[in-house]
Amino acid sequence: MGTLSIDGLTFSDFVWTPSPGAPAASLINVSTMDFGIIDGRPTYGIQLQGPMSIAGVNAIDIGLIYKVTASSAIIEDIYNSMVAGVQFGDGFAAIDEVVHAGGLGGAVVGQSSIAKSVLGGVLWNDPQDPPPEALDNLIFPSQQVLTVEKNINLTGLDPATVATVTIVDQGFSVPEPATYAGLFGLGLLGYTFLRRVRA
Repeated sequence: MGTLSIDGLTFSDFVWTPSPGAPAASLINVSTMDFGIIDGRPTYGIQLQGPMSIAGVNAIDIGLIYKVTASSAIIEDIYNSMVAGVQFGDGFAAIDEVVHAGGLGGAVVGQSSIAKSVLGGVLWNDPQDPPPEALDNLIFPSQQVLTVEKNINLTGLDPATVATVTIVDQGFSVPEPATYAGLFGLGLLGYTFLRRVRA
């Protein structure tokens, strides 16, 4: 999947691990995205598009690990969403993820879960993240380097089930440039003040 960059964020070290029946990495298109303002902050990231689907009593799992590095800002939170559908019978499509500070072995600083399912004929759709829900931890101490460990699961529990995920979006919110300029200016002001006091 190579290395991708957008507005000071670089996405690299992609590892795609599909279970039998899941699409190979070569069938998945990964592109950078500007998601605009989410929860009051500029949000940039990546979008995955590809043929992720199952039919009948069946299941596939896809693991995705990648690193995101902020070169000129800090990452304040994450945004995780999907376009998915479940039809004809019982089944579900779900994405769970864990976010590590630095590399894969780093401290867990964020996690989220989203799902769409039909169970017993009742459609259930886990609300869009953000805002955080009871089982989510989407706001973490600002980071420069993160590693995302994501699992995409499609499960059919009925011979008539069709479950699909067509788009997976992952965004990372960064402060406005003006915010950084203001913080930098305050830092210089404090430094000047300290110098004057010491003089």
